Amino acid sequence: MDGPADVPLASPLLSGALDEAQKQVESYFFGIRKEVYKFDLVLDQQRQVIYALRRRALLDDDEGVSASLRAWCEESMTELVQELVQPGQALDSWPWPRLAQKTSAWFTGTLAVTPEQLRQAASAGGQQGADDLAAWLRTEGLLALEIKEAAIDADAPGLRHAVRRQLLLMQVDKFWRRHLENMDFLKQSAKLRSYGQREPLVEYKLEGYKAFMGMMGRIRRNTVYSLFTFMPRPLRPVSEERLAALCESVAAEVPAALPEVDVKLRSSALGRVSEHLRLQGSLAPLGLVSQLLEEAGLPGSRAAQLRWLHACDELQLLEDEFAQAVYVGLRV
Repeated sequence: MDGPADVPLASPLLSGALDEAQKQVESYFFGIRKEVYKFDLVLDQQRQVIYALRRRALLDDDEGVSASLRAWCEESMTELVQELVQPGQALDSWPWPRLAQKTSAWFTGTLAVTPEQLRQAASAGGQQGADDLAAWLRTEGLLALEIKEAAIDADAPGLRHAVRRQLLLMQVDKFWRRHLENMDFLKQSAKLRSYGQREPLVEYKLEGYKAFMGMMGRIRRNTVYSLFTFMPRPLRPVSEERLAALCESVAAEVPAALPEVDVKLRSSALGRVSEHLRLQGSLAPLGLVSQLLEEAGLPGSRAAQLRWLHACDELQLLEDEFAQAVYVGLRV
């Protein structure tokens, strides 16, 4: 076209075409974002449940955590009976040896269950016998749990409280990571089902719900089973040399120094930790104590907190060297 190069082109037809193209592009990407949000919303609802469970493991009192494990133990015994027993069959055909073997393995080192005991508990037969058997196993499970926790406490008073929380957190973190990978796979496979005239989002919700419920069941069972198989190891006081090594291993987090705070604030933080240890048991994982310090207004790097806790006359640092776990306890 003739004319100066700096004169802008103006045409109602061209402007209308550009506006229409812009609307189509925005509508296309809005649809994509809306679809992604719908898929993300499914996982976000599951994430809220898991994070609530994790907060309970960290912040609930010891009786609350203990009550959860007792309930999960009872649920596991009920599920075991439902899995292996067919109430409609004759008592002689029930898998007594297998049921006794699995139950004894579950109660590792606490109780031994014989086929004769199981058969006697289910002597009524039928559905009533299965219900009686499940009730008997629930009672035995709680008894085995008490025996195991007493054995853990015999090694270090109050250790069972820290062990419960530690095992629960380990199982939650392990299975949640696996679940995230599984949900990503389900998302991809659900989108392919549109070729089979199925709604991808509906398929994703259904499969995701099944996967989530399966994960929650595994968390419950594995937490209880891990407690039964837990073997207490001696906790060794953290020496000056070991403290230096621990601080060095976490020194890269943030500058290793607590902020300058007054003595009153430090005393308040110490009082909060000491009160928690006295009320909830004589031991607590380092992660929980670190959170208590931050809530008391005493933030800082993990290395700085380690040094401060080690210097407190009322507290002592104890380490499980095999598990590389550090606990905080009251000095006796």
